Amino acid sequence: MMNNLRVSNLAIKRWTWQYFFVLTLTFTLIGTNKASSFDSSDLERLRQTNSCQNCNLKGVNLAGAALMRANLEGANLEGANLEGANLEGANLKKANLKGISQPTILASANLKNADLSEAELSGAVLYKANLEGANLSHADLSVVLVTLLNTLSIHCTDLRGANLSAANLSNANLRIKIPVGDRWMAHGGAPVKTENICNPALLGANFSRANLRDTELEGIEIKELVLCQTTMPDSSVSNLNCPSDMKNSLKTSRGNLYRFPKYLHEG
Repeated sequence: MMNNLRVSNLAIKRWTWQYFFVLTLTFTLIGTNKASSFDSSDLERLRQTNSCQNCNLKGVNLAGAALMRANLEGANLEGANLEGANLEGANLKKANLKGISQPTILASANLKNADLSEAELSGAVLYKANLEGANLSHADLSVVLVTLLNTLSIHCTDLRGANLSAANLSNANLRIKIPVGDRWMAHGGAPVKTENICNPALLGANFSRANLRDTELEGIEIKELVLCQTTMPDSSVSNLNCPSDMKNSLKTSRGNLYRFPKYLHEG
C-alpha cells in the first residue's frame, strides 16, 4: 500500500515484508486524516436495523463493529474503517470497498461466509482478514492507480496473512499488471517494470480449498500463495506450499497461516 510515492522512488528490485508493512501503515495514517463524507442518517439506519442497502457510508469508522449478517448490498464503504469488525455472513454484494483517496481498512475483520460477489475491493487492506467460505465471485481485488497532487500512487490490495480457505473467487480480478509507463513518465517518473510491485501484498495468503476458476491472476507470483486443494483458473488442482499435515486435515487457524516456506520471509 503506497500513498503519494513517486514511481521514480519505488524500490521495486527487492521488496521485503517489513518495508511493505511500513508503507501500508504510512498510507493508512495519511488516509485517516482525510474528511469522510458518509450520510449520518444512513449510519443511524444501519445501527437501528442492521441493514443499509445502497447507502452512503464513505469514510465511516466502524472499527470493531458487530455487523453479523448485516445487509450492506450496494453500499458505498470506500475509505471506511472496518478493522476488526465482525461481518460474518454479511451481504456486501456489489458494495464499494475500494481504496482510492484513502484505503478501506478490513484488517483482522471477520468476513467468514460473507457475500462479496461483484464487490469493489481494489486497494483495500485485508491484512489477516478472515474470508473463509466468503463469496468473492466476480469481485475486483486488483490494483488501484490514482493521480493525487500530480503524483501517481499505486494502491495494492493487501491480502497478507488473510484466510481465503474455501472462498469462491471464480471470475474475480486479482490483476497486478499496470501498463501505464507513458503516464508515469508524464509525471516525471522513470519507466519501470511493474510485474512484481504488489506481490508482497499476497505473502502468506491462504487459498486452501478456494475456487479460483477463471480468476485473473496476471502479474501474480503463484509461488507466494498457500495453495491446498485449490482449484486454479484452468480448473486444475494445486497443493503448492501446502504443508503435509494440511493436505490431510486442511485445518487452519483463525485467519492466519504462518507455516509458509521460509523464502517468503526473505527480501
